[in-house]
Amino acid sequence: MSLLYPCTLRSFAAEKSDSSEYRFDEIASLLSNMHISGKSKQELTDAAIKGMVDSLNDPYTAYLDAKQAVEFQQAINQQKVGIGISIQRNDKGVFLAEVFPKSPAEQGGCCQGITWMR
Repeated sequence: MSLLYPCTLRSFAAEKSDSSEYRFDEIASLLSNMHISGKSKQELTDAAIKGMVDSLNDPYTAYLDAKQAVEFQQAINQQKVGIGISIQRNDKGVFLAEVFPKSPAEQGGCCQGITWMR
């Protein structure tokens, strides 16, 4: 069992320890520096924020970490990531259904309709 408390010397940090931000920062620092899990302060902060948002029980409110935010932004901007092709499968195998304009695949000479046999 682990017990965490923001300050061992109450008189030393009387003003600071009363602030929520200070308590959160100190606990996150203690956990990132001393807990066996090895979680970074950023990972702990993301988890804490996710917990706060989840506690609202609101399906329309969500927290996205930095990576998820980029992926979401790309999705709503319809940005494509990859070599620039769309593949599909039929009874003959997998085939190149589309080569996106100005993509690495187009620049490399890929053509629609190429089929890879099973």
